Amino acid sequence: MKIIIAGAYAIGTHLARLLSRDHDDIVVMDNDEERLSRIGSDVDILTMEASSTSVKALKKAGAESADLFIAVTPDESQNMASCVLAKALGTRKTVAKIDNSEYIEPDLKEFFAGLGVSSIIYPEMLAATDINNGLKMSWVRQRWDVHGG
Repeated sequence: MKIIIAGAYAIGTHLARLLSRDHDDIVVMDNDEERLSRIGSDVDILTMEASSTSVKALKKAGAESADLFIAVTPDESQNMASCVLAKALGTRKTVAKIDNSEYIEPDLKEFFAGLGVSSIIYPEMLAATDINNGLKMSWVRQRWDVHGG
């Protein structure tokens, strides 16, 4: 599977490490050479110092034949724009990290898909869901009770 990750910040770096274990073809794009160098040489990925909103760079990264494009930079607008561009170039599925909770409303899913953003990730909602699921597990409630909440 060919995967392009835009953003060598915490989420992008973590994803690259996880996905490289499955021997997928991973490209990580970022404007900052220093962030890219922090990923390390122990991970089997290609890094590319470039903007994810550059059509030339997206083509060079292989967006025309990519299975998945994941945009996880801190800039919501860049994430959305780069997904739209990657999808227009031929990437099968795109995922954008966003900061605006309005975008995760179910009635907007088709709207964003029509623009080229297949899926939207809102980290705050994911964290809340994980915490809620954890609280439903008896061992978490027991630990919470034992340690005084």
